Amino acid sequence: MLISNRTRAGFSLTEVIVALFIMALGIISLLTLFPLGAVQMGRALRDDRSQTTAVIADAKMRMLWLGQLDGTYAPQAFYYTLDTGPAAALLPSRAGLSGPSYPLLFDPVGFTSYVTPKRDQIAGASGIARHTSLAPYSLTTTDIAANYASMPDDLSFKPDATPEPGDTTGLLVRQGRFNFAVMLQRPNNAIPTMTNMKVLVFDRRVPGIAANNETQYTMAGVTVGDTQLTFNTINMGLRTGSWIMDGTINAASGIRNANFYRVLSVEEVGGTTTVIDLESPIVKPSGEFNGPSYVPSFYVFQELIDVFDRPAIVPSTYNQSQP
Repeated sequence: MLISNRTRAGFSLTEVIVALFIMALGIISLLTLFPLGAVQMGRALRDDRSQTTAVIADAKMRMLWLGQLDGTYAPQAFYYTLDTGPAAALLPSRAGLSGPSYPLLFDPVGFTSYVTPKRDQIAGASGIARHTSLAPYSLTTTDIAANYASMPDDLSFKPDATPEPGDTTGLLVRQGRFNFAVMLQRPNNAIPTMTNMKVLVFDRRVPGIAANNETQYTMAGVTVGDTQLTFNTINMGLRTGSWIMDGTINAASGIRNANFYRVLSVEEVGGTTTVIDLESPIVKPSGEFNGPSYVPSFYVFQELIDVFDRPAIVPSTYNQSQP
């Protein structure tokens, strides 16, 4: 009987290389998930903090606005500025008139950080007023304003995840990364008890530092329904996801705008021009203006990350069926 001595062949070098290549692709794919996951987690955390900040701002404004209406607190300057605008000599009073009021930005952090004229008006332009007057609190110092208008539980942490003391006494000092401002505008100025409200949430806007972080830009004209803006300038500090505000105030044409638009894309052309695509089209101006086109004033806030259009503030005693 013949007995054959057969040996089992091993893997060839080519097979080993192919197997290592396939395994390397798998490992690389897994490794790429970690930074992507970290980025997504960071975005989710920022969105959560932003929304929480907006809810806090909403609650504070409702309490204090209604407190002024029922006599708990004395009406403050910002309440009347909705009638007169930031410069009474340039803008006619709207006290008792129907139609939208002038918009006003309640912004303790900005007010205490800037000097005149930016302290009193956005970007130092004769447009939308900025105020911090709010009874019963005196929000006129940087520390108090930052404490009032900042995320209350935003702490910094050490590498071991324990809260980091802010001074030599071991007390915890809040980071103040997220802070808010509130844009107010009555839909009908003849009804002073009701106002619309937009909450602006800022990320890393440092209280007390008057940085050049808000700028006014002008255009030759814009038409209702446009979704693209062209500016004869560059380095506007905008990127995908940023916000730009149409803050056009024109007494002659009756425009009183405070409209915010999210930026979809930004392209600088030829080193002299910036083209911006908007997520939503330009809406009809607020006020008595009825034309399709107008000369706008746009504003850019460098640290603005979210704008929340909140329900109008309406006192519980206000009858909505009234004219």
